[in-house]
Amino acid sequence: HLQSVPGVADAAAAGVGMDGGRLMPSLAIGRMRESLVVQTNVPPTLSVLLGTYNRREHLQRAVESVRQSARGLAYEVVVTDGGSTDGSRAWLAAQPDVLLVGERRLEGAVRAFNAAFALSRGQYIANLNDDMVVKGSALIEGVEYLKVHPEAGQVAFAFSQGAGLPPSI
Repeated sequence: HLQSVPGVADAAAAGVGMDGGRLMPSLAIGRMRESLVVQTNVPPTLSVLLGTYNRREHLQRAVESVRQSARGLAYEVVVTDGGSTDGSRAWLAAQPDVLLVGERRLEGAVRAFNAAFALSRGQYIANLNDDMVVKGSALIEGVEYLKVHPEAGQVAFAFSQGAGLPPSI
């Protein structure tokens, strides 16, 4: 289920709610302002941003679900780690498709998303919590929706959680 929300691209990309304080839904894909796109050879279509702290098992599931959902799409995963001591940072550093922002201390979710956003290069930005699992082709469908509906600044996804399972979209 995709929902478009016109005019909130900047807030969504920064991980800040329209009221300035709360995070947007667990996964939202928004447009990146052209002036912020880093000029490199070929920027990815989608940047997926995550923040994490000592949740390696959740993080591994989240990153693998992004890989599956974005298959066939040019994407990057940018993860801000708040100083994990559970092996998360070493695992992230070993992933060839992950850009690691290694913080020395835990600064909170909004700062983690902002740090990841500062390094992201995608035309579209997805904020994803580290305990989320993306189902099916949700990421591709979100990007395609934004391409077809230029009046939409963001798409948001419904999520569900079964007993003992991580939330999924």
